Amino acid sequence: MSHHHRSGPLKQKNKKHKAGKHDTKTLLTKKSGGKVERVVGKAGKIVISGSKQQRLLKAKQWKQMKHEDVAMRHRLGTLNGPPKIVALVPLGPSANLDAVRNSIIESASNVQYSEDAKMLGRFTHATFATHKQHLSIIECDHDVLGILDMAKVADIIVFVLPMYNGPDAAVSSDGDVLLSAIRAQGIVATVGVIQGLEVHSPKVEADCRKYGQRFFTTEFGESCKIAQGNNNLQVVRAVLTVQPKVLHWREIRSYMHSTTVNYVQENEVAGSLHISGFLRGKPLSVNQLIHLTDIGTYQLSHVLKGDDNTTVLARADPSKQEDLQYEAEVGTFAAEQTWPTEEELKEAAASRKEVQVAGMSSYQAAWNMDGEDAEDDMNMESDNEDELPDQSFCKVGADAPKTQEGDDDEMSLVDQDEDMEYRKAEKEKLQAEHEAFPDEVDIPGDTLGKDRFARYRGMKSFRTSPWDPKESLPIDYARLFQFESFIYTQKRVLDEGKEAEEQWKEAIKKASDESTPLLVGEYIASGAYVTLVLKNVPVVKMQQRMLVNRPFVLSSLLRHENRMSVLNFTIQRHASSSDVVVKSKDPVMFHCGFRRFQGCPIFSDENMKSDKHKFQRFMPSAGWTVATVYGPATFQPASVLAFHSNSLIGSGTLLNVDPDRIMLKRVVIAGTPVRVKKRKAVVRYMFHSPDDVRWFKPVELTTKHGMTGHITESLGTHGDFKAVFNKPIKQHDTVCLNLYKRVYPKRVVQDM
Repeated sequence: MSHHHRSGPLKQKNKKHKAGKHDTKTLLTKKSGGKVERVVGKAGKIVISGSKQQRLLKAKQWKQMKHEDVAMRHRLGTLNGPPKIVALVPLGPSANLDAVRNSIIESASNVQYSEDAKMLGRFTHATFATHKQHLSIIECDHDVLGILDMAKVADIIVFVLPMYNGPDAAVSSDGDVLLSAIRAQGIVATVGVIQGLEVHSPKVEADCRKYGQRFFTTEFGESCKIAQGNNNLQVVRAVLTVQPKVLHWREIRSYMHSTTVNYVQENEVAGSLHISGFLRGKPLSVNQLIHLTDIGTYQLSHVLKGDDNTTVLARADPSKQEDLQYEAEVGTFAAEQTWPTEEELKEAAASRKEVQVAGMSSYQAAWNMDGEDAEDDMNMESDNEDELPDQSFCKVGADAPKTQEGDDDEMSLVDQDEDMEYRKAEKEKLQAEHEAFPDEVDIPGDTLGKDRFARYRGMKSFRTSPWDPKESLPIDYARLFQFESFIYTQKRVLDEGKEAEEQWKEAIKKASDESTPLLVGEYIASGAYVTLVLKNVPVVKMQQRMLVNRPFVLSSLLRHENRMSVLNFTIQRHASSSDVVVKSKDPVMFHCGFRRFQGCPIFSDENMKSDKHKFQRFMPSAGWTVATVYGPATFQPASVLAFHSNSLIGSGTLLNVDPDRIMLKRVVIAGTPVRVKKRKAVVRYMFHSPDDVRWFKPVELTTKHGMTGHITESLGTHGDFKAVFNKPIKQHDTVCLNLYKRVYPKRVVQDM
């Protein structure tokens, strides 16, 4: 006989799961039939797609968007669109660029050579009717800056590796720097040409070919097309079949490689500049500012049709056009005025002595003083009549008066001595001393520490202690423009370019194939051949540019990109310049996007756990660092190259534009415990006066073995003191006192 257990009244009954609102991912997938919308939703959530018709419509829209993007990319290099720009870059001194250019244009149906004139460099237009492609080949010999400018506008980069003298002499030191710089600023489609194989024996030729293939594969990956220089068919096929890549930092703005430049001098100082070429990137607004690399930033007057200079496509609207103001106006006397309180007014009224004179009102009597005060004031006025007022406090920047004490940031490196080797040795000595004893300084025997470090302060915790970013800012910060929200401003500005591009695409759909619109609203279409007319270009700038023979590159500036602010770059040290000593506030040339500017940056670490960052006296010889410098505001993404003394010292990207970034310089004052008893010790050689002991008594002490403590009392007259620590201290330990102050980059006056 079987027995079945029956639960009693005390059996636990759990609540049933309420399905529907909290469905699991598996249940949602079953309900949707395994089909999920291709939209980015919140993390951990799956959006159920609609009906079958909705899914088909959405898939059709995605397919149409992809087709439009591919069609826009395929316009580049076609017979009806702008030509592909092919840049020839030599990696060694024996590279023959003429031979590579002749190999490419050998099968071209039409070739146009440019005059090797100043300002434009050398370029060749070639049309391939069989392949239905149009190329523009540019070259700049071995000029490093010119090659970097070519790489910024090129669609295809052809690296020429000469093997005439064997693999050991193939890549020069400049070629190594060029490879690193081009890769850091953003590389497009690449083609490798191995040159000089025919001069070797068959065995050596095979070894050189293997070396060249291994070199290009290692540097640029498996997708890099490789051709032999003595095989013209391979070179042409590699250049014509390679697919261009998108360089994101340049696609958010308009840019142009100029084919014709004409300067019309209107007066003794300035004139108008006519620049012709194919417009690339985003559509260009006639009200935007134009930046000419190595020349400056200027406004557009109007835009002409490229093949017909009598047709004006658009004129700038003065009410909408951006101004050229780079720095904010400084109000030297716009300081806060302290208004006296009621108590101070009553006290002044009670102490005032009024002299009653017949016929004088009470108001006039309030201004009348007794005889002694009047005589004193008259004597003071007579003494100061011949003296001019001291207005040195009004001066700012380079005209500001110099203090006798000097700034402890500036190190004396024998500026009078012009011997560069001696100065280099001094820098290396200072860096070695800093690495051995980081941030440690000694108080001079004839100076009080409270005077020497008057601008420093102690902190309980570097991570959590507060520091006001608006406190005691230098006068140069009054010249800056600060964004209330840099991320929101960047999104709003970039959306303007996207909207202009969408309007242009809609106009192309409505127009026929024969009449592609060149102007949509105030925007010039990308890919159009136009002539930009810039106004008020200085004669001196053009005369200097005419002396240099390199490609003429220009780009548009987005809104607010011509405003000075504080830029923070994350930079990695270049391996070839690890022995170059770079101190904070040394002059460094920055290549950020299409612009080049000089600055005196300060280096700091990137502290992800705090809003304060430790200042670095020298740029680290390896690894990453953050360089903070005054410069023009730039929107992300943006690559950066840093050059010091004509050598590449680092490369990286733009971190943010933030003047409120706090960089703190640390100073460590060290002392030696001479008497130790458990947690108590007598410390010597830290100070030289009891006044310093009393002044720094509230600051917390630390030791190199990890203990913390405080000063209890002063001993004697030579700066010794008693201290107590949280743990027993050892005799061979070192007692340290950490002080901090905020530091700022050095401003360089320049014309952007």
